[in-house]
Amino acid sequence: MQANVPSQIVQTLQGHEDWVNSIALSPDGQILASGSEDTTIKLWDMSTGKLLRILKNRWWRKGHQTPVLSVAFSQDGRLLISGSDDNTIKIWEVSTGRVLYTLQKERMWVNSISFSPDGRTFASTDDAFIKLWELRTGKVLLESCGLNTVTFSPDGSTLVAGTVNNTVKLWDVKTGKEIRTLKRHSKYVSYLSFSPDGRTLASGSDDNTIKLWDVSTGKMLATLEGHWHSVSFLVFHPNGQMLASASCDNTIKLWDVNSHKELATLQGHDCMVKSLAFCPAGGTLVSASEDKTIKVWQ
Repeated sequence: MQANVPSQIVQTLQGHEDWVNSIALSPDGQILASGSEDTTIKLWDMSTGKLLRILKNRWWRKGHQTPVLSVAFSQDGRLLISGSDDNTIKIWEVSTGRVLYTLQKERMWVNSISFSPDGRTFASTDDAFIKLWELRTGKVLLESCGLNTVTFSPDGSTLVAGTVNNTVKLWDVKTGKEIRTLKRHSKYVSYLSFSPDGRTLASGSDDNTIKLWDVSTGKMLATLEGHWHSVSFLVFHPNGQMLASASCDNTIKLWDVNSHKELATLQGHDCMVKSLAFCPAGGTLVSASEDKTIKVWQ
């Protein structure tokens, strides 16, 4: 059995006035960003639980005007990127809370954001399209339709997206060419996560299952079953041996990646769990929910 399985709530962060849709930890694990249905982004000190700053729309700071659906840190922790259902993407300077620039989407709300490991590009999805952006210029490098969630491989060479057609698509970032399509889910793919070494991909779906894939071959390694509702989020432990999954069934499950066995079910949220993050050291798991809270598990 996996050692050091988080099981106890040691802190609950409260302050959002509506659902907490997305959380992200800075690479050093010191700052937690949370995006909410209340249109704000909050920055928290992870060591104390203290609220550091609120990023919101004011006359001198053009923040989001509607719910914030996704947040992500750059690899150096200097920048935070956010997507909203006001159809915009915003890039924030973490140290000052200043909006550096805004990218206007022309279609729908931005429900998934992912920074490339080198910080030069980022990917976004709305309810129909994926875009790969150049950070410095805002230029769109790649665009495809029918996609729901997006992430980069740890080395930044591969871009992966889940589709509304129940498949997972992989692209070569450098060439923009599709590598392969993975087909085993029976409903739309809701979330994706790479293992730290980039060899294994986990996909969660509205079919209530999680599938593990060998990235190099596209072979399905296992199906993890246990949630009785849609899988909303996935994240690997930093050592790659454990996977955490969040669900619309209000629970978090922890899985042994090698044996494919369930290690624990964490119950503490009153509503759907929407986002998860492991601290870099691996001993702490953070979760966010529609119950307006963020919980720290240790």
